[in-house]
Amino acid sequence: MTDPASNSDGSSLTAAAEPYSLQCMEVWGGNDAAVRAVSMPSMDAWVYSRPMDESAAGGDVHYLSSCISGKITRLLIADVAGHGAGVADVSHRLRGHLRRFASEFDQRRLMERVNTEFSGVTGGDTFATALLATCYGPTGELEISSAGHPPPLWYNARVRTWSVLELEPAAPKLRTGGRVQPEAVSPDNIPLGIFEKSTYGSLKTTLGRGDLLLFYTDGIIESKGGTGVMLGIQGLRSQVSQIPVVDAGAILARLMSSIGVRAGPEGITDDATMLLVRLSATSRTLNPLQVAVSLALRLLRRGAGA
Repeated sequence: MTDPASNSDGSSLTAAAEPYSLQCMEVWGGNDAAVRAVSMPSMDAWVYSRPMDESAAGGDVHYLSSCISGKITRLLIADVAGHGAGVADVSHRLRGHLRRFASEFDQRRLMERVNTEFSGVTGGDTFATALLATCYGPTGELEISSAGHPPPLWYNARVRTWSVLELEPAAPKLRTGGRVQPEAVSPDNIPLGIFEKSTYGSLKTTLGRGDLLLFYTDGIIESKGGTGVMLGIQGLRSQVSQIPVVDAGAILARLMSSIGVRAGPEGITDDATMLLVRLSATSRTLNPLQVAVSLALRLLRRGAGA
């Protein structure tokens, strides 16, 4: 299923010649070493994952699924506290919980259910940060939920720049008299496994043609250079901004190479995972009337499910 990366500096980071074609209702991913391009009806994705110390599996989880005739793509990247083989079993269970609830339409509800199950397994002894995203291919509409995870980087093809996609929830709105609207109370958005009854919000945005989203775990941004200074989110943005966006499939290889050079002989001392996605060039864009009809049908399905 996956192709291991052999060097932490990215020098041998090459994906399989042909991307893995993900079929409708199929789930792909894991917590093992992976260097792979994945093709879906609505999205293209590239995955790089390397457990620490070249372990067979580690604490980082990557996950992709496609459903509704390929129109909806769901993806996740998660990071269980700890690294390497010591937390591999816990991260495997986390992926299992996500797969179990994959048919849940409401993304925030999905996060809550996964958190409840994960909390029951760990007993509060460990936790995991995570980013979960759902993309509706025909419109490019993207919904992202965070459980204490670093925000993704967004390449805006129109202005040709990378920026940090901030995921902080909006401040609660107040009713007349200063009372907080129940539906507007800020969600917890804390890592999975800390409290069994945590709540999660979401951010909605729209991907344009040629836009890219880069998800990553803290093994990437906590890598240190020769001076002992961590790369950080802005450092990662600076590194990826120096890579020409010509061949999306080559971006992760070049990024890992530059991070590895910066990190020096010690390399990256944690599990490290990155996931790069974009709308598929073959995905069909709907006109405004089709979009309205499609969204109406989704709301009807959601109401029927409730």
